[in-house]
Amino acid sequence: MSFEKRKLLSIGEFSSLSGINIKKLRYYDRIGILKPAYIDEETNYRYYTFVQKYIAEIIIFCSELDIPFKNIGRFIDKNNNINYEEIASYGKKLALNKIKIIKSNLYFIEAMEKDLKRCNDLYFKKQAIYKMNKKICYVIPFNKKQTSVEFHVKIQQTIQKIEKEGYTPSYEFGLISLFKNNEVNTYLFIDLENINLEKKNKNIIILPESYYYCILCDYSDIKTNVKVYDNLLKINKDRIIIESELYSDYSKITSPIFELRCSLNENEAAEILKKIAN
Repeated sequence: MSFEKRKLLSIGEFSSLSGINIKKLRYYDRIGILKPAYIDEETNYRYYTFVQKYIAEIIIFCSELDIPFKNIGRFIDKNNNINYEEIASYGKKLALNKIKIIKSNLYFIEAMEKDLKRCNDLYFKKQAIYKMNKKICYVIPFNKKQTSVEFHVKIQQTIQKIEKEGYTPSYEFGLISLFKNNEVNTYLFIDLENINLEKKNKNIIILPESYYYCILCDYSDIKTNVKVYDNLLKINKDRIIIESELYSDYSKITSPIFELRCSLNENEAAEILKKIAN
């Protein structure tokens, strides 16, 4: 073995030094991101220099940040000089994006967890008053039942439309009827996660924080089901009525239960609450 070759590390030694297993080192050689410094023509053994350990560390770092291997070459020049500043900048950008996604997922899970507790409570009470947070909804005019094939097709189409427009759908969807100025308009709705509303969108509506009178029903038909609120609808006030499938720990996929909600002001909520309690 020549003097120069003795200064090199075998693939096993380099694997131990770098923390990258031999199989991956061969793969990295094949795709060209960490080629051996020397390959013995007789034995086909691969050898590496100690300096290549730093390239291996960059590969591990980039892998942890989900930087595609095809992009790693941009940080290393032909003389194996590493642009650490660019790696740090790119890594920070990816890390911030990951944090954004994690926060979004956490918001989704916490909101779903909170609503599941409310749905479990309603499942046993059958009717109740709840104060509910502001909702941002993407709406499409729709006049059929949630159990129809058309509804589920439209939901999938609307989700694709929402994502194409750069919004993020949340977990709740269903039907909504808006009673305003003696007119009624019914829509399919999908909740959106918190968004920037600087740009107006005719398909996006904001439902303010409000009390809701919530009642269970066995089937989907918002036009018929709203009759349970006849006394409230006779009062000349704008109303929001929502119909959505109730997801609780006791729900059955084969026989879905639906929830109706009718918006109330604080005084109406207090009066109905007394009646329910009695």
